[in-house]
Amino acid sequence: MERIKLSKDGKRVLRALAKGADSSASFADARFIVAVDELEEHGLAHGLWLAGHTLEGVRLTNGGRTYLRRFPDLCGPVDWRSCLALVLSAVSVIVAVIGLCVACRIYRIVSG
Repeated sequence: MERIKLSKDGKRVLRALAKGADSSASFADARFIVAVDELEEHGLAHGLWLAGHTLEGVRLTNGGRTYLRRFPDLCGPVDWRSCLALVLSAVSVIVAVIGLCVACRIYRIVSG
């Protein structure tokens, strides 16, 4: 099982469901429904839906319990390509600035 990128509301609902609390009290209805939809999409929770997309109840699935045991901090996945690109860009800028300083010093010595 790999890490899943969840929204803040999705994480809050997942934590509340793990504690066994009725988490709908701490959310606006629309945000709660969107968070439950997100959890259902990833297979972490199952909602009991009525007509008109009205949520009657929600519970954790076995996959949700397993996910919480494996990743209790609910941190999202790290995009290592972006991190590497950022580091390489920073190194490139530093090298360019050093090169510019060296070129200016050489120009000053030659012209002066």
